[in-house]
Amino acid sequence: MLKVGVAISDITPNINGIGMLGWGKLGTNIVLGASTPLKSRAFIIKKNNKLLAFVCVEIIFCTIALKQGVVKKLNKLYPYIEITEDNLMINATHTHSAPGGHSHYLIYNITNPGFSFEVYEKYVNGVIESIVNAYKNLQDAKIYFNSGIIEPEKRVAFNRSIAAYNKNPDVEKFSFSNRHLAVDRKMSLLKITDLDNKPVGMINSFAVHCTSVHNDNYLINSDNKGYAANDFENYIKNKFMNNNFVAAFTQGACGDVSPNFQYFEGMKYCRGEYEDDFKSAKFNGLIQSDKAKEIFFDEKNQIELKDDIDYIHYYFDFSDIEVNPIFSNNLKNQRTGKATLGVSSLLGTAEGPGISPEIGFALSLLTSTSSFIEKLLSQVRVEYRKNIKMKKETHGNKLIIVEMQEHKVLGTKDLKNLIIPDKADPIIAYMRNLYETNSIGWQPWTPNILPLQIFIIDSVAIIGLPAEFTTTAGKRLKKTALSILSKRGVKKIILSCYTNGYAGYVTTFEEYQEQLYEGGTTHFGKWTLAAYQTKIAEMCYELLKPVSERRILSEEEPHYFSKKDLLKRSFILVASTP
Repeated sequence: MLKVGVAISDITPNINGIGMLGWGKLGTNIVLGASTPLKSRAFIIKKNNKLLAFVCVEIIFCTIALKQGVVKKLNKLYPYIEITEDNLMINATHTHSAPGGHSHYLIYNITNPGFSFEVYEKYVNGVIESIVNAYKNLQDAKIYFNSGIIEPEKRVAFNRSIAAYNKNPDVEKFSFSNRHLAVDRKMSLLKITDLDNKPVGMINSFAVHCTSVHNDNYLINSDNKGYAANDFENYIKNKFMNNNFVAAFTQGACGDVSPNFQYFEGMKYCRGEYEDDFKSAKFNGLIQSDKAKEIFFDEKNQIELKDDIDYIHYYFDFSDIEVNPIFSNNLKNQRTGKATLGVSSLLGTAEGPGISPEIGFALSLLTSTSSFIEKLLSQVRVEYRKNIKMKKETHGNKLIIVEMQEHKVLGTKDLKNLIIPDKADPIIAYMRNLYETNSIGWQPWTPNILPLQIFIIDSVAIIGLPAEFTTTAGKRLKKTALSILSKRGVKKIILSCYTNGYAGYVTTFEEYQEQLYEGGTTHFGKWTLAAYQTKIAEMCYELLKPVSERRILSEEEPHYFSKKDLLKRSFILVASTP
């Protein structure tokens, strides 16, 4: 019989002046207080000596550093819980209104600016508190799976990159006016009860960005999924007089899915139902919560899960994966490449624009010039030629402006003399200062060695992914996994994105060619999705075998950052007022 424990803890950092992470803005989208707390919700599932720990945190994304910090401290203080990187999965709701600073990688700390020991410790300790309390609350329990479709007329989710979406040959084509149909409107749900069928907890999955609250906000906010979780928990507590019930509204493949769909006169950015972002976030969250209530109490269609639990976890170097031809249009010898960003990644989206179109045009010209110079150099420098050829083959038509593993911007490592002036963007000034003070470090600016993880609970598999998958990319990955795991009785796949780490977007090959924001932010090139499919498929095949017969698929380890490395670029208060 399964035992399940649930718990919730507060993880809200109290640091005014620090930047929030998600909008790519330095010195503007800063913390001046909190309108809602941020929470960590933990679920422990145990069968004899085997244990799964699933945690949902209300932050932008989980980082490798955060998860490793949790595991290390748990093993030191609470070794009897037996938590490892293999059996712990940490999903993030992807709210853009939570402080950053919990990544060791430079690019994800720019908007703070810098690594924040305070934020990192608050998140680590909060997650640990929720896990420990969930373990203390273990009880005999039952788990059910159910799902439902949020009705088309509910204004909850919209495809923000419809032109790229329509390039996929395996989708129905939609117009801009019908972009709410170009998303996955299915909600999946794991319902947890005690042996008397009284509610204990719920893990919900629905894909929509937590961007109801925009970058002109200065208050910490859990966004739509936070409002959904609070509403659902309060409903159950009032209905069943159960103050210990925990509901997690987790994030799925929402890379191209926005809660925003209209403009208001005199206001910038595409927004949600109301001019007031907090009202829009609550409106969106209540749609999710109401559908979750309907599914949760639909006993007719729910499926009880048996007590078979399993897991697998590996790190892979996504900058150097040869993809299986069945995922690359039957083309052989196709690979991923070293992590880069395209110009379109700096332009942002309608709900959060980045640099101006004029600067974007100028940068496009500069990147084209840089690429032309590289081609010329490759003709006379043989050792240079292979790298340039590989970059072009793997990244295709992306106008590359940043090379994270090579520490290059516009083709140069000399950031001091970078042609882009400081006034173009505060981030340029910050990066130049890091370079001049020798604070860049030797590690890549974003991670290339990434964790992939799969949990199995009877006929349901949860796949932990360290990236933002678009709708169609997510559907293809689920199809890949299900085609294999169905051989061991798995019938449903849940994608858990922003999980255990983070390294940009994942588009389909066809979407990538459009080089919209999502394509420009797909780090490892046009075959990034194919690489994920290749490695997830390998892991799924291992899950068909007994544990004793499973192969070691990878021995990669993430980059190491010392305290000295982090101190060189740690958070310094730069502003206290907007």
